[in-house]
Amino acid sequence: MRIFRIKILALILVAFSSSCISIKSTATEELVELNNATISKFNGTYSNLAKDKLETEHASLWKQMKFLKKDTIPNWEEHKIELEVKNRHRIKAKLWHKNVLVSERMLRGRIRNNHFSVKRQIKIVGVPFIFFFTSDNKYEIGLTKDKQLVLNRATDDIGMLFLMSAGKSEQFNAVYTKE
Repeated sequence: MRIFRIKILALILVAFSSSCISIKSTATEELVELNNATISKFNGTYSNLAKDKLETEHASLWKQMKFLKKDTIPNWEEHKIELEVKNRHRIKAKLWHKNVLVSERMLRGRIRNNHFSVKRQIKIVGVPFIFFFTSDNKYEIGLTKDKQLVLNRATDDIGMLFLMSAGKSEQFNAVYTKE
């Protein structure tokens, strides 16, 4: 019974110390109304380099879609991202470099507020009450009327050491051109 109480307390502590992240869209362009019939408009090839962003690896579309802390792909600005809609809950993303497939992944999510909202990635590591770390990542993609890809991403990292917690939250918004 005592172990059960400790587990319940640990779950409550994790729940109270983690936060619910929300994505704030800064897109000024009008978005295409997204539904089951129009989701196929995502099909196409997009630049890996964000429009109107400084040329840093933080603006890499592939890095943002994979939740990478560090982009290990050389010449990342020369790569292209191909999106292929499989159904209303899945979009296949492929990373291409000069007609060579480098990597691919399946985006799982659902349509919400004219965006394809990708399933959140939550990671909890450590021992409750002593030390633990949570990472909560979420992003959504949308399309503008002129067929540009809009990506909105939010990240929330929280750590706790003996009931003292600290963390950081980040927002990233970018527009990628269709090739």
